[in-house]
Amino acid sequence: MPAELPVLIVGAGPTGLMLAGELARYGVGCRLVDKRTTPLNTSRAVAVQARTLEIFASLGIADELIALGTKYHGMSAYTGTKRLAHVTMDELESPFPFVLGVPQSDTETVLAKRLAGFGLSPEWSTELTGFTADDSGVTVALKKPDGSPETVRCRWLVGCDGAHSPVRKGAGLTFLGETYEAGFALADVRIDWQHPHEEIALFPGGEEGICAAFPLPGEGRYRLVWETEATRKIEAGAPAEHGRVTDVPDPTLGDVQRILADRVGFPATAHDCIWTANFRVNSRMAAAYRNGRVLLAGDAAHIHSPAGGQGMNTGLQDAFNLAWKLAFVERGTAKPAILDSYHTERHEVGVNLLKTTDRMASVAMLRHPVAVGVRNTLVGVVSGFEVFQQRLRRTISELAIGYRKSPLSAEHHGTLLGSILPHGSDDPGVWAWRAFANGPHAGDRAPDAPLGTGHVFDLFRDPKRFTLLAFAGTGATAATVAHQRDLVARVNADWAKSVTAVLIDPAEEAAHDRYGAGSACVYLVRPDGYIAFRSQPADLAKLSEYLRGWLVA
Repeated sequence: MPAELPVLIVGAGPTGLMLAGELARYGVGCRLVDKRTTPLNTSRAVAVQARTLEIFASLGIADELIALGTKYHGMSAYTGTKRLAHVTMDELESPFPFVLGVPQSDTETVLAKRLAGFGLSPEWSTELTGFTADDSGVTVALKKPDGSPETVRCRWLVGCDGAHSPVRKGAGLTFLGETYEAGFALADVRIDWQHPHEEIALFPGGEEGICAAFPLPGEGRYRLVWETEATRKIEAGAPAEHGRVTDVPDPTLGDVQRILADRVGFPATAHDCIWTANFRVNSRMAAAYRNGRVLLAGDAAHIHSPAGGQGMNTGLQDAFNLAWKLAFVERGTAKPAILDSYHTERHEVGVNLLKTTDRMASVAMLRHPVAVGVRNTLVGVVSGFEVFQQRLRRTISELAIGYRKSPLSAEHHGTLLGSILPHGSDDPGVWAWRAFANGPHAGDRAPDAPLGTGHVFDLFRDPKRFTLLAFAGTGATAATVAHQRDLVARVNADWAKSVTAVLIDPAEEAAHDRYGAGSACVYLVRPDGYIAFRSQPADLAKLSEYLRGWLVA
């Protein structure tokens, strides 16, 4: 048996490609295997959300992917010819205020190209046939492309191998949930109609079932998805498998045109159909994302309704969350306990994901005429409120995801009483205390803001390290600036392997305002762009205590 491999990844879809690319960037040895003979060339998941694009930007691949896709600036829901609701994405607080419509095959190509830049590529036609895990690693049996066996000893095994994950099953991790009663079909097709190409079109319908169209690159091209009776009949009496249905004839162009005629209230003509399929949906998730040295990510950990375009994005963010923690442990810059936070954080995301997508699907798929009428009335009223618009777009974009309950999230605050009493240059006044209390919390996504000639996000372009933002505070005295400068110097000296500290000058008002930095404070941002720790006043002792709890100097 060859020398022990740090990480073996099973499944070369987007989640596996992301994880392998990140580990390679950190310099952690890994292999990526997949039993498929080649990558799939169908579109499958077509929505890339703003939070995922922010991550791609930090990896230097966002522009390349955006050039291949089309931007959705909003969504409109119709009943007949009447527009029930309109939600815009233009107000997102992100450098990417849109949803990117791009075939999954293109997303995988961009990720594979990045991986190749590190000298790695997926090992196709290589199947996991079994494994045995112990306290120090995992012994894995593989079947090579020529059919011969191979035994691999790795310290970590990660299953990114889809809804039917052999890794999950081998680790004894249950996959709990239920099967949707409704069946679905899809078509990648050109549609001639009056609907603008930069918006998702949703037709909730009623007894005839839901229909939705997602723009694809190319003039008039869309992914059309609709409920269908065919797979519902097959599901009766037995649990259905998740994903592609092969025992029902795929829809034809004639079927697509009939769906448009029955469920779209204005003239619509379909042609140039390049892919159709029937599929079934389960809503399930693993009870745990980790069992010792075996971990799960992506569809191996959670499957759900395609409502909201969340699935692939969630898998990519699973991988981004896991990669830096594995890498820090493997490189000896973090304590092994940091890996426990992977399940804690991402399992909660999965639970919320299933609840949200199930709720979206249930509302859209109502059939009783009275329920449909009530839904349409409520949607028409509620969608006009800005608070509803903001919440929906933050949920869809995945900017609302956070980890406030994570063991990695911690804060230190000065007291309100102390802020009222006479205070020194490093203590907050009452207004500064209030601004900080309303600022982003530990566990929240670190927000962007203008900074000099660039942006705060530019400081996270190399997310192989934690970033400490040391704010001097608006109107800071020379003594406070000197204090913060000294804090930055000491952190950079003591934690050189894992933290980069940056002084944010008082003149950077936009950044101070966005972070609620009315007085001197610090924000420690994790490698994945979430706030790990924050303190006001800027307390070096509390910061050092936090760092010693998780990292190795």
